[in-house]
Amino acid sequence: MSFLHHDWLTPIPAIIFIVIQLAVALALTCATFIDIQGLIQLLGIFQLMKIAMTIVCIMRLKWTHPTAERSITVPLVVVAVCFICLLAITILTVYEQPFQNGIGLTIFLLGIPMAFLGRYCSTQPHCSHFMEQVTLVTQKICMVVP
Repeated sequence: MSFLHHDWLTPIPAIIFIVIQLAVALALTCATFIDIQGLIQLLGIFQLMKIAMTIVCIMRLKWTHPTAERSITVPLVVVAVCFICLLAITILTVYEQPFQNGIGLTIFLLGIPMAFLGRYCSTQPHCSHFMEQVTLVTQKICMVVP
């Protein structure tokens, strides 16, 4: 995803991937009769969940590797307070608009089985070969290989 076009120096595969994601999100909003404000809320709940996952990872690393060197050190109490505030914001958002935010949470949580599927496929030789071929074709189409 982070390959750069050799002439334009832009991340073409990443841009294409984001456009596809937005098209799917727009199709979901049209299919569920959510207006543009609903799409903004849907993307907002995605952002809240990504931040929450990051904070959980930070707390886990601080707990399991307390002596590891970090570029920025923040006390665990501050991280926990941020997580509690984020959790409260998420709960209140879902309480106010349960249908729209429920769709967002469901889409986000569907990524968990996909992560396990990706981990399983990375150990299988036929899946690895297929992904290598997809990567090569994508690189050639987007002209990111010199």
